[in-house]
Amino acid sequence: MSRRSVFGGVAAAVALAVIGASALDHGGGSGKVSARASRPTTSLATAADRSGPAVAAAGSTPPADASAASSAVKAEVYPGGGATAVPLSVKASSTEGLRDGDVVSIHVEPKKGAVVYGFEAWLCKGGETYQTDADLRPTFAGKCASKPLSANSDRFKEVRAAPPYAAADGLFRVGTGTDTYATRDGRMTTVACGPARPCSLVLKLQFPYGFGFEAIPLTFR
Repeated sequence: MSRRSVFGGVAAAVALAVIGASALDHGGGSGKVSARASRPTTSLATAADRSGPAVAAAGSTPPADASAASSAVKAEVYPGGGATAVPLSVKASSTEGLRDGDVVSIHVEPKKGAVVYGFEAWLCKGGETYQTDADLRPTFAGKCASKPLSANSDRFKEVRAAPPYAAADGLFRVGTGTDTYATRDGRMTTVACGPARPCSLVLKLQFPYGFGFEAIPLTFR
């Protein structure tokens, strides 16, 4: 497994600007996220920006094949929400040589002294940076799929950990195909995954007093 690149926390002014933009995207409703939240943060994904129900994750044991392939994961980690580091470890299986409808197992557990509240998983473009909620929102950044790329796949999944918040486990069905749509400012963008088009499974990781992002590259055959 290659060394993960860790980026510094987002500056306070940038964080406030993004939070303000998120509030506008949700009409000033309950979608606000505090960088200092002391309990699980509310998902910022709107009904239009996500598909599939939230999944409770009470178990502390990773999916059977998660640890076996975790060494192949080459992820980029981006602290956010006022955090200077992400106190969580991620293991993912089957990230290379995928086919349409293949399932990636995701296991998130806290490092010593931390807890995990859950995560969001999004199918997104490869080679991009993901440092704010706006980066995940199709209507804002145009980096992530606005709909499943195929009938056999997911584009968004939310997993919520249960007390004692010792682990969060989920399954994500990857898809091949393209999704072309217009962003809020009228830009046309295309998210594509396939043999010649690697993409990323991007996680928003939620923990006390902050959140972070991890982009896991996916390749297809």
